[in-house]
Amino acid sequence: MNWYTWDKPTRELYQALKEYQKSFSRYSASSPSLEASRQRFDWARDNLIASVEHPKVSERIQHVITSGDGLLENNDIISLMKRELALEINLSHFFGTNKNEIKKQYDKNPKLNLEDNDNPVDNVDQCVAEIRRLHGETVKNIEHARSYSDRLPKKKRKRDIQKGVSSMLFGTGCFVANSYALSLLPPSSVSYGAGLIAFHQASRDIIGDKDE
Repeated sequence: MNWYTWDKPTRELYQALKEYQKSFSRYSASSPSLEASRQRFDWARDNLIASVEHPKVSERIQHVITSGDGLLENNDIISLMKRELALEINLSHFFGTNKNEIKKQYDKNPKLNLEDNDNPVDNVDQCVAEIRRLHGETVKNIEHARSYSDRLPKKKRKRDIQKGVSSMLFGTGCFVANSYALSLLPPSSVSYGAGLIAFHQASRDIIGDKDE
């Protein structure tokens, strides 16, 4: 069996990712109530951060970031990274996300402007900070979407935010997963690149593309 099946701190992280996704869905639908769902959603954030900060998990994340950083400066490697995302997508069901939805989203060749990213993830603390930031933006944008009078725009905006949340969870999972079945790139560079792509896409979907 693969390590990610049996490593207890990682299993607990995967469970926290799944709980976050479930709590978001309930918060988006105000189920069972807005107040109760918001409290559960905030608890899921804290639970996720605690799992990320577990010494064994944070050590793995830091290893992936340190090993992968610097390999993304070459445009050829960035191009290859997009194709290798499929390897991480195959693990995405562990991250509380729907594998088919993640595949559909990233098959569309997501925008990748890492040099223009205002929120880099260069260490574990920045990973945690980005989770906090995206959680706060999720709450703010869901509340704004609730004010829409038209049903279809409200539904579309919530769907975009849902995709952003899935990307954040996928990115967090990629930082921990560190695929081993690679031949063209060191495994850590792919996990790091996939994580950065996902966090960047999460920001675009939750907040909106600043270029639009």
